Amino acid sequence: MTLSRLLPAFCVRIFVRATFIAACSIVPASFCSSLWARNPALAPTPITFSEAATTADSLQVVFARQVFFGKSFPQERVYLHLDKPYYHLGDVLYYKIYATMTPGIMMDTLSQTLYVELLDASGTVLQSQKKKLSQGHGYGSMDMLSAYTPGVYRVRAFTSWMRNFSTEPLFEQVITLYGSLQKGLNWHLTSSVQEGPELDTLNLTLHLTDSLYHGIASPYEFTFEGKRISKVRGSMNTNENGQGRLSLLISKNRKEGLGQLSLIVGEDIQHKDVVLASKDLRAWYFPEGGDWVAGIRSRVAFKVTDEKGTGLPCTGVVRDSQGRVVAQFSASHRGMGAFWMTPQPGETYTGEITFEDILSGAEPQTILRTRTDTLPTALPSGYVMEVDGASEDSLIICVRNKGVRSGELMGIMIQNGARVVTRGHLRMRGDSSVLKVARSELPTGVSAVTLYRADGTAVSERLVFVNNHDALNIQIYATNQTFQPRGMIDLNLKVTDARGNPVEGAFSMSVTDATQVQDTSRYGENILTHLLLTSEIRGRVEDPGYYFEADTREKREALEMLLLTQGWRRYLWELAASDSLPRLEYPVDRGFYISGRILNITTRKPVSDQEVTLFIQHSQGKDFSVCTTNETGRFKFVTDYFGQAKVNIQTRTVNSKGKTNLIERAIEMDKTELSFSSDMEELSIFQEDGPAQSPAYNLQLAQAAIEDFQKAREEVRDYNMRLDSVARVISLEEVEVKTKSVWKPSAELKAMADTTIMMREALEGIRDMVNFNIDNIYDFLKYAYPEKFREYDGSVRYIGNRPILVLENTWPARILKSLSCYQKIEIIDKPGAALSYGALSESGPDADAVIVSLTLNPGAICRNIPIGVRSYRLPGYTNAREFFAPDYSQNNPATPDARSTLYWGPYVQTDSTGRATVRFFNSDQATRIGVNVQGVGSGGIGAAKTILFQKPEPLQANVD
Repeated sequence: MTLSRLLPAFCVRIFVRATFIAACSIVPASFCSSLWARNPALAPTPITFSEAATTADSLQVVFARQVFFGKSFPQERVYLHLDKPYYHLGDVLYYKIYATMTPGIMMDTLSQTLYVELLDASGTVLQSQKKKLSQGHGYGSMDMLSAYTPGVYRVRAFTSWMRNFSTEPLFEQVITLYGSLQKGLNWHLTSSVQEGPELDTLNLTLHLTDSLYHGIASPYEFTFEGKRISKVRGSMNTNENGQGRLSLLISKNRKEGLGQLSLIVGEDIQHKDVVLASKDLRAWYFPEGGDWVAGIRSRVAFKVTDEKGTGLPCTGVVRDSQGRVVAQFSASHRGMGAFWMTPQPGETYTGEITFEDILSGAEPQTILRTRTDTLPTALPSGYVMEVDGASEDSLIICVRNKGVRSGELMGIMIQNGARVVTRGHLRMRGDSSVLKVARSELPTGVSAVTLYRADGTAVSERLVFVNNHDALNIQIYATNQTFQPRGMIDLNLKVTDARGNPVEGAFSMSVTDATQVQDTSRYGENILTHLLLTSEIRGRVEDPGYYFEADTREKREALEMLLLTQGWRRYLWELAASDSLPRLEYPVDRGFYISGRILNITTRKPVSDQEVTLFIQHSQGKDFSVCTTNETGRFKFVTDYFGQAKVNIQTRTVNSKGKTNLIERAIEMDKTELSFSSDMEELSIFQEDGPAQSPAYNLQLAQAAIEDFQKAREEVRDYNMRLDSVARVISLEEVEVKTKSVWKPSAELKAMADTTIMMREALEGIRDMVNFNIDNIYDFLKYAYPEKFREYDGSVRYIGNRPILVLENTWPARILKSLSCYQKIEIIDKPGAALSYGALSESGPDADAVIVSLTLNPGAICRNIPIGVRSYRLPGYTNAREFFAPDYSQNNPATPDARSTLYWGPYVQTDSTGRATVRFFNSDQATRIGVNVQGVGSGGIGAAKTILFQKPEPLQANVD
């Protein structure tokens, strides 16, 4: 029983007012006021109720809570427009930020800070940036470092506020990073395995992007070598698109493993790894609305994919516990479909999927593969909600029940991005009831239809998609008749709304050399598909642009299957339905928070009313601020700057004469960086029900690391054996040897270092942990890097019980100074590296030792850090790099120009006539260009357009 049903009317009014105050306490009141002033629709509506004595009143209370929650806790969505679909080592990735709030695409956000990350396939964060948002807009770039390994990477973006509601709304895009040959020849590789009766076939497709290698005989040679596969050599021809195919027979009794294809062009050679894994069939079943109820004829959706999440065409049957077929079905789009049946009480059902696998060759063969799964158990009683979202003019909602109280009054609510759009009551007279909602009443995008009881319990929920055909229309014209090398190119842009009226707005434009950058995804992701569809459902959506190409019955039915499967969920509105407002862990970022606790140095208890001083020095100037700790000893500063900054926090007081006194306190700093979990389960198609995908890139890295380590250990073992053999055979008389030192210089050691640590900054991070008593290098390593240095039998050693060799200024150290005397630490954990520095054990040279090299401060000065002071560097907002576009009208150097991205404009502003013009110079070789424009108009309506110019047409004098 809810609070609203127990309290009289005045208590309900107090509850609503209290929740409003709590909501504003999360965001500064001044900000709430300014936000609501800019967007009156967001302002919470005052709510008053009469005594909630009836079911209708109780449903009204639940409705009011949902309305209040949606207005007080707006949902943010983020989209990044990337300049290219894939990249090569050494490229720069450029992106434009669109941060919005629901409903629709409203370019205004609570947050001012956006976090952008680059991750490898294993989930390791390689780069992290903080970007400042201005009215929801921003832009930036990331370097695709040559040190990276070619493979699959992820770009994701999120705000701190988004973390309170789940990881689903965050933006994430998978990109492929390719290597490149020394002479600029770029190529792609895709692979697939088809099973055969005795041997399997590995199909490799190569694509050379350089047009010079299109349609010629034997442009390159190759070698392929893999586990349990004999080395294969040969040559291949390319077709007019630069593609060539290679098929190899491989053993069936192999395990998942790696092979490597090497491409040879003249004297250049490049390698690509290939994952050898057979196709794995997976299947999921989803009762419409959440539950399957015995005795009610209802719809069950299904999705069948391979191990990569690609939907597969299939057929299937449902069998009962006696093996009898009770339903038949087939996939209608991307491995998705649905079937109708009436489950019986106490019966168990299984789904049997049949999939045709076609083996290519001189005589193609077809084999049938099957998979059997247990379907969800049907409940003995409950509600089933069917929604027909494929009709053109309305949503038809049919509710059926079994074994529940007759005549119960139910509530139906439709929400878009947690904002209530419409609602209604439904009296269950008999075992079914129907409600009709006009599609024109709902905004474009995904909405949730929820059936709930008077006590606030949701009993069924469905996602539906509505397309009001209000997307903006983009027209792009090129004035050039032909694209000349290094010639000027003019592109003219015109944006209109659905009625043909000109639209002002902010857009981003990418222009690429179509001979180098070929986007093979005809229905790829864009600002419309992400903000209106994919951000609201689980997992990767195949070809999201397919659902936006045209609004036909066929596409609406396909979209229904997508929402019934990947949009399936079970009552996710508990945050708003509870009797108290949720405690949200992550605040709205309006800048950088520098916060922590002040503790007594001896008792470790919080110190209240302690004055804390903050000094920040950055490229824009210096900032100074003072605050006082609260009763729990906590303090917080909010700041805003770009680039790196020197941060100094002190527990000082200033007396009446202006003299500062340092008070010795322990300062515990809060973590300042945000990141979502790097758990591999985030890659799952379905968060709870689906298995995690296993990216090939992660497997490649792990296998390569293991092989490199084993190879190094074998080399060290061979070296020790040779050294031991020589020592037994040769004996030398005592002689005096005069020679130069064999110690490696510091420059060479620095080049070998795996990890470099600045001592002063590192000490800042751990000294509070050990009450300022740490002064031993071994204790320092143990506390600073517990994941690498641990205690074994009373002594600190490297992981795997490897010994430590300590150097001081590159010489073996015997007596160590205080840690405050050292400037930095360099760690080298490569097996065998310690031999060059005389690492000894009882049995002779210990090649397994880990080098810990200490470098003294200049002049060997010991710089003690005073207690009550914290000094460190803190990164601010990442400065945006401007896209480099050569101006050949001023300078025409002889340096070859082979740019793949010819133009990148993160801010292309259309005027009152809806027009904009961009001008740039061509490269040396582009004869075809691909143009991609995305953005949002001033009315909050999105637009996306991709066009390929092969024979440019001149701009017409009057464009309608």
